[in-house]
Amino acid sequence: MTSIDRQLRVEVFCDLADSRLKEAWNWLQQFAARHDPFTSSWWSQANPVLPPGVEPCIVVAWDGEHPCALVNLGLMKQRKTWTLVACASVLRDTVDVLMIRAGQMGVIDAMCEALPWSRIGHVRIDGIPADSPLCEAMRVVARRHGLRGALYLNGLAPFCSLLDTQGQRYKDSRGIFRGKRNRQLQKQFMKMGKASFDKPQSENQIDGLLDCVFFLHQKRWVGTYTPSRFSDSGHRERIRRVAHGAFTAGALHLSVLRLDGQAIAGALGYELGNRYYFHIVAVDCVRKELSSMRTYLSYLIDDLLMHTGVECFDYLVGDESYKFDHCTGTRELMALTMSRHWFSSLCIQGLVALKLWLRAHPRMLALAHTTKRKVNTIWSLAKIDCPIRGQECYNRLYAEPYSTGHQSEIHQP
Repeated sequence: MTSIDRQLRVEVFCDLADSRLKEAWNWLQQFAARHDPFTSSWWSQANPVLPPGVEPCIVVAWDGEHPCALVNLGLMKQRKTWTLVACASVLRDTVDVLMIRAGQMGVIDAMCEALPWSRIGHVRIDGIPADSPLCEAMRVVARRHGLRGALYLNGLAPFCSLLDTQGQRYKDSRGIFRGKRNRQLQKQFMKMGKASFDKPQSENQIDGLLDCVFFLHQKRWVGTYTPSRFSDSGHRERIRRVAHGAFTAGALHLSVLRLDGQAIAGALGYELGNRYYFHIVAVDCVRKELSSMRTYLSYLIDDLLMHTGVECFDYLVGDESYKFDHCTGTRELMALTMSRHWFSSLCIQGLVALKLWLRAHPRMLALAHTTKRKVNTIWSLAKIDCPIRGQECYNRLYAEPYSTGHQSEIHQP
């Protein structure tokens, strides 16, 4: 525990079951001005097991008897050293400080200083908002403890405002979607059959709707070298715990769009404050004539406008084209990568310079993305240790379990 003055002190928690940590999380969730899915208490309590190999390292600042700020980080063992990481990649959310009052730079500096720097050999934190005070504070404190590296732009998180230029809520999605064809998506969809937009009315209905989302997600990846992550039963169970925790906290927004009783699209999202977070989405890519993604988005936005107080639709991190087709702005997300070893820090700075050069040359960036996809395909085949191709590869991936722990069968609801 580190003392700042007579009133403020900082404490690092390494056990998610600690009662004082839960008390701090609940207090901050109730009184903090800003909420993100990963820093809310229902997410922590629903998923007490962190990603494999990661130990919790949660820093809490106390103002007297009550907490005033929290940073959710983790430590991952790599060979002989520990790497400071962010666990928000599970939810594709941002890493930020959950605070009662903004602008407390002294508190944030003290929270960064309280981390166990004697054990930390590397820092790899992605998804820090560019306007977050955590960016510069973490970089400065890490340099003070002998780490070198770079802070750089790593991605964009698109969002769509549900308010017009006058600050009034749109009546429906037709005011948001651009183009005459986009504004008539629902009318065209209903001509093809009986449409229904289903949401859970009780906790017992959550699993059935989640099964539809999992099935659609797995269906998309059939016939490819890389199976859906939801073919892993362990990952499905983690998402179920998150969904049930969000339902208990009143933050769940789960829905499935059906046509004549058949699931066409579905998504798992969360409502926190006046913001909706778009976590997992799956559509039936076989029936392309339905424009499943755009049609589902129109139904989803209509539901948010009619039944919630949401003012912003946050797509979270991702470079999918539909997100940028229907967004009104983006958040810049930074990444902090640093190392205590001089050679590693030089490599980091070189890779960052290469990234910036590629972004300035679109053709080379496209070539790099193509090469990366091919390397990922080769790596996925190498992990299952079988020099196979064509139909034999398809059968091995989807007709038999293999060493990575994924189950091959598609779980149909």
